[in-house]
Amino acid sequence: MPATLVITDRTTSFLAKYIGNFARELAELGSQLYTIAPAPYTGLHQDQIIQQLSTVPASGAEVERYMEAFAYARSQGITHLHIPFLNDAETLLKALSSSTNEFQITCSIFGLAAYLQKPFLYEQLIHHPVVRKVLIHSNAPEITRRTAHYFQILNASNVTYMHDPIYDEPGMYQAEQEVARRWLNLPLDLPIILYFGTYFHKKGADLLLDSLAEFSDRQDVCFVLAGSTATAPAGFDKAKYQQPNVIFDDRYIDEITAGQYFRAADLIVQPYRRLYEHDTSGVLVQSSLAQRPVLIPDISPFCETVQRFHLGLTFRCEDRHDLAHQIAHFLTHPMLPSDLGCREHLQYIESWAKITYYLLDLEEKELAV
Repeated sequence: MPATLVITDRTTSFLAKYIGNFARELAELGSQLYTIAPAPYTGLHQDQIIQQLSTVPASGAEVERYMEAFAYARSQGITHLHIPFLNDAETLLKALSSSTNEFQITCSIFGLAAYLQKPFLYEQLIHHPVVRKVLIHSNAPEITRRTAHYFQILNASNVTYMHDPIYDEPGMYQAEQEVARRWLNLPLDLPIILYFGTYFHKKGADLLLDSLAEFSDRQDVCFVLAGSTATAPAGFDKAKYQQPNVIFDDRYIDEITAGQYFRAADLIVQPYRRLYEHDTSGVLVQSSLAQRPVLIPDISPFCETVQRFHLGLTFRCEDRHDLAHQIAHFLTHPMLPSDLGCREHLQYIESWAKITYYLLDLEEKELAV
């Protein structure tokens, strides 16, 4: 089985999980995974990966990073190159213009948000002769396919759509709620409303925090924001949002702690801005793993997924008052795990094996021989 070289500028966060899952599937097929990145990968299955450190820093010239990767691939006799998070078509096109057509490149694109900002460049890329496979990850693949058709993009035989995969071990999301709360030192007797993740502008954490002013005098609820505020836009001031029923866990949250937070919560709020439309949400999948309802804006493809599988509630995107109203509604009309379609949602998500078969251009029947 031919080897694969993963080219990435990061080996942390969800990309670390991507690399680990991909390495496991390739090893089961007898295929070697190589990586080239500015920092070493230290996650699961690292013993099954041959790593090459890039000499181009993470914030360095991206064209040079690709050229360095191409040279390394040649030195190892590798022809299959995989880019697990392509969000800059222009740079890859520039690098390919200086290279020969000796490689077969596959890439994963998460949602259509970045694609729709520069569709002309991405369309050039997917039709490039060395780009063999393009995998569009989505929380609702059929919705994203229809959106692409509407915008008249991605009309190529090398493009397919799959659900954004499950990155975590399901067992990490099975703790009893009381056990998880004790582990995190959270109140045992109050509803807990959780925001989890980064504070990038498009994620809308500030929209949620602004809405919480309407709950400042309530002692019957606890709001928890778990994630590092280092990712917040300039000028973000956590002190502005301090109130007795709000807890900040301001740090990078590891995988084990993440599972505990989701199980400790009663509701997970994802207050995305409209900028996040057509993107992907790992938190939506984590919420289903934990069998916890979500509150999500009425933007695609998230609202369609929530409605189809009965995963929670929606609010008017970027409307702080409606966000607060829906939280208040949940507090008086809570949703229990038995009310949700989390198991059906998880069954709908393609396996890492299927993703790997697609990227390697294999059929499952070939692997059964």
